Amino acid sequence: MARLTAVCVLAAALCLLRSLAFVPAPRNAAPSVEVAAGAALMATAPMGADAFVFKGKEYFDVFYGIEPLAWAFCGFVIVYYGAVLKNAATKY
Repeated sequence: MARLTAVCVLAAALCLLRSLAFVPAPRNAAPSVEVAAGAALMATAPMGADAFVFKGKEYFDVFYGIEPLAWAFCGFVIVYYGAVLKNAATKY
């Protein structure tokens, strides 16, 4: 009986989570010319390279603004959890 109650509560929660909470307004049938022109302009506009200049020479940030220690920790975590998952898969 307790399992049936738990399953019913879980099914009700899933139904509530899947329901629409917001219904958007209907869209226009055809996009306007201004929107299309703006999209074309944004697609063709050159973007910044996110480079920096040091002593007159331009350099690119190969670490994407994140500290090298954070990259090393991220690499360690990926290798560690990969080994854990491999060991669990071979054990069971």
